[in-house]
Amino acid sequence: MVAIHCRHWRDIFPDAEIILSISTPDVIRGTHADGSTDDLTLAGPVRDRNLAKIALALIKTSCDKVVQAQGALPLPPIKTDSPGPNNGNLQISAAQAGLAAATGTHILRTRADLIFADDSFIGQWIDGNGLQRGDHQLLRKRVLISYLYTLNPYTFERMPYHYSDWFHFGLAEDVRALWDVPFVTLADATFYKTHPYAEYSNHQERLVLTKRAVEQHITFNALVKLNSEVSLDYHNDLSQRKKSIDVLCDNFIVCDLIKAKCIFDKYAMDFENPAKRLHCIPPEDWRTLTLSAPAEREAFLLEKGRIAREPVLAPFPRHYPGIALRTKIGRVERGTIIAHGKSGILVHGPYDILPRGSYTAIVEIIRIEGHGLINIHLTLEEGARKLASRQVFVKDCEGCNIEIDFDVQVESGKQFEVVVDVPAFQFAEIKDVTVVKREERAAPKSSMLLSPAMPPLKTIVGQKCELGLATSGRAGHLLFGPYIALDAGRYILRVNLPKVVSSGKAYLEVVGSKNRRCAPKYFITRQDCQNGFFEVPFLLKAMTEAVEFRIQADASADFVIGAIELRQY
Repeated sequence: MVAIHCRHWRDIFPDAEIILSISTPDVIRGTHADGSTDDLTLAGPVRDRNLAKIALALIKTSCDKVVQAQGALPLPPIKTDSPGPNNGNLQISAAQAGLAAATGTHILRTRADLIFADDSFIGQWIDGNGLQRGDHQLLRKRVLISYLYTLNPYTFERMPYHYSDWFHFGLAEDVRALWDVPFVTLADATFYKTHPYAEYSNHQERLVLTKRAVEQHITFNALVKLNSEVSLDYHNDLSQRKKSIDVLCDNFIVCDLIKAKCIFDKYAMDFENPAKRLHCIPPEDWRTLTLSAPAEREAFLLEKGRIAREPVLAPFPRHYPGIALRTKIGRVERGTIIAHGKSGILVHGPYDILPRGSYTAIVEIIRIEGHGLINIHLTLEEGARKLASRQVFVKDCEGCNIEIDFDVQVESGKQFEVVVDVPAFQFAEIKDVTVVKREERAAPKSSMLLSPAMPPLKTIVGQKCELGLATSGRAGHLLFGPYIALDAGRYILRVNLPKVVSSGKAYLEVVGSKNRRCAPKYFITRQDCQNGFFEVPFLLKAMTEAVEFRIQADASADFVIGAIELRQY
């Protein structure tokens, strides 16, 4: 894969100087101090020698230089819950060897297992350097770094100066300065085996064994050479927490990994993980902080910390992209959940905490092909507490949003879950789930109250009664009409059910001119009957003629339709 990545970088940057820095001589030998690739050979036996030869040839044709880093050994694990070795010194050694051989004015120093699909990340560097800088300038220009894992020192792990080391892009002198650091010593790597944690340390902070995380070791040792007042005595030393944010704003640009088309399979699930966007400093937060006065930054981050400690306080609307959800029969691809040919749970999650209130869940379906019914369930507490359900025909779901109203009647609704259960089909793609507070919707622009037993509404199988329009034991069109023109906008149709014995199999459709469906079919459920009403939201993207509300019922239905209210928001 390293060879393929080298070829990829050459494809993107045909005229750039590309340098491969090798941390150990176990695979390739014959490197020279000047980086010459002429004498490169395979080092000893390999599992598949033919593939190895092809890879070596690809490296030699793709790279201008291949350098051997100074030898370094792994150190003991960084955390008590991570048994893997600390490879920080191998990383430092490889970076320093590659940077020493570089001759260009700008440098992208990156991990060998991470790539960008194109060169659009450069635009973020240019844009970020167009923002005003403050009083903590230590580098000549800002350097582009990953948002993962540039930690927010006010949330889960309070670790100042923990700036991501996945990649650095900027002026050559700035990138070199960031890697002009000593190796991690064994004393520092085992610091907390012989030293107590700060009394205020939380559980996650007490998992750390090293004096500083590798990212902190690199940042601190680089910056202290540029400004002797930079201080970090141990990993969660909070004495310069605020200053670490000012330094971040003035010397770095937090990269939007999605817009930069970053490909890093090891951490792909974290790119849009809502928890990581609290744990770290995402690009939109970095921009907010950078554009804010330094005195205002701490309050912004303290609020993030408050939400991290109490997720129930997170603001609405809450957006859960496909990558933040889970699937049992599909896969996450380009941020959406995709599956084909299987039946079962296409989406479940996000397992969030919702406070008491009234909400609407919006499931955005990009594309779906096949036949049958989709079942959507909203629950709390791993399914133990049911909130709402809805069934929708697959053929009604092409490129639409399915909206489901629900109420959380407990103080803290834990493990909120949206479950989308589908039949076997040719293809399905779900983009995301959004939860909005119903009371936060805009006030109605207008409303219309209709009587189901009077024109312009009509019936074929219904019977007029004192409460409205009753079923008659015959299957067919219980209600249709009123064939009105509606402006573009968002609407809610509320149908009251003043008397119900059985809902049978009944559903409502909203259609416009030429019989075009404006919303998926809404099946009247047992819960609707218990509530005494149901609401169907729908969106008109343009002015629509002859809008019709149709209620179809089978012979077993035994209920009454009362007043019908149409509200535009």
